[in-house]
Amino acid sequence: MKTFIAAIVLLAVTAALIIWNAAYINKIAEQMLLQSECFPHTVKEFDENHEEISAAADAIFSLWDECFGRLSATISFENIDRVDDAVAELYSAAKNHDGEAFIPAAIKFSDALRRLKRLENFNFESIF
Repeated sequence: MKTFIAAIVLLAVTAALIIWNAAYINKIAEQMLLQSECFPHTVKEFDENHEEISAAADAIFSLWDECFGRLSATISFENIDRVDDAVAELYSAAKNHDGEAFIPAAIKFSDALRRLKRLENFNFESIF
């Protein structure tokens, strides 16, 4: 009976950790997506709002850099590399004042982050 109770407790702890991990990944991804809402869709918009865009790119890069170690412990390398590359492209384009490179980098970043959220959340698509 003790073994059964220990197994149930272990199962509950494991399930709680899995749920906490998914919630943490979702929270970080959502924070980064919210910060990226100010990103422009044209080079002209990029040039007009460069300071705000650069600050948002800095915040995203800092958050990603801070959380990278914890996220990479449970996310597949393929997915973590996709987001990592997108964050690096986004940050470098913002820092170099390159609107031509920033627009596709922002699209790639949003796409990579949305895929990460979808794959790491609880839904039938990510399970099967």
